[in-house]
Amino acid sequence: MRPDFDFDPSTTCSASKADICFCDAAATSLGAVATATVNAETADGVVVTIDAIHGSAGGISAGQSLTLPDYLGTNAHVGDSLFISLLPNPSRPDMHTINAVFHIDGEQLVLPTCDLDGSPLSTATAVEAALATSCEAHLAALDGRWGESHCDDGGCAIAGGGSPAVLGAVVAAALVAMRASRRRQR
Repeated sequence: MRPDFDFDPSTTCSASKADICFCDAAATSLGAVATATVNAETADGVVVTIDAIHGSAGGISAGQSLTLPDYLGTNAHVGDSLFISLLPNPSRPDMHTINAVFHIDGEQLVLPTCDLDGSPLSTATAVEAALATSCEAHLAALDGRWGESHCDDGGCAIAGGGSPAVLGAVVAAALVAMRASRRRQR
């Protein structure tokens, strides 16, 4: 899980939890989303079988196999269930771009960069939101916390339950170390 540090709240604190956690990567109102199961691991990635497709997927259909390259960072293994956001190429229906891949645990998406105080995102809701005209508005209508800033109390939210006090201590320690280094250089 990556901490989401924000040292310039004026530039990114306007982003909602929906955008940071899911919508910026997965929203594809012009494309499609698929659920898939990993059936093989290769040297270059994983091979999945498409279980279901929602939206306009071009040449992709249920039952088809796709290879997801390592650079997508799926960290998936045989038997894992995945949520895949796709954008088809209008001039080449057999080609597509993979926007994002999320793991599915049971019926919930795993959102590694987000801590929404225990409000899970179901696969069905994720499909609806990703295909909606406004992913953020769709999620915020279901639970207002999705529309809130991803920053807490004017500071930075740290996914996984980090504390603003800990972040403050880290910044203070860095400043002290910087000043000490400058004094030694004089």
